[in-house]
Amino acid sequence: EEAPLAWFAVPGVPRSRIEAWLASDSPAAQLLGASHALSTNLRGAAVEQLQQLRTSTDPRLALLAETQIWRTEIVTAGPADVDQWQQILTRNSAPTGGGPWLVVGEGLARHGHPDRAALAYLRVPVLYPQQRQLAARGLLAAAQLATKQGQTDEARRMLAELARDYPDTPPAEQGAAMLQSQGSD
Repeated sequence: EEAPLAWFAVPGVPRSRIEAWLASDSPAAQLLGASHALSTNLRGAAVEQLQQLRTSTDPRLALLAETQIWRTEIVTAGPADVDQWQQILTRNSAPTGGGPWLVVGEGLARHGHPDRAALAYLRVPVLYPQQRQLAARGLLAAAQLATKQGQTDEARRMLAELARDYPDTPPAEQGAAMLQSQGSD
């Protein structure tokens, strides 16, 4: 079963639950807790935990800890860092799910590579459609980039896919609003 790692702030997770995960003897629970703690005032403890977990002998756990650390570096990472992250994901055989690709997409978008960012975002719904919240976020982010680039037909197709395949997600609501505003142009 997939651990519900947080790749963005997830409201409603009790602090006591996050603290229990962080204090657990289970490395998987520690990773889960750290992923949720990154967007709280427990960030420092989370980063410390992730630094330890990135040296795990379990390659999947180590890679997931590493990719969670990228979330903390997204604002300060340079283009070469983001390129390296993408290479790590592309060549690594340990399954990571879609979350790390959202981080790479954000990094590429921040550095002015909208086409490459869109491809990273779109990997999520293509490769991990069962990760509904992440896939929906990937489609929405790619559609937003396409809109900024003036690629309204492509954006509309992605937004239609978002509405069709992930109608019960918050990104679908945002996508519907985008589609409506594009229709009034």
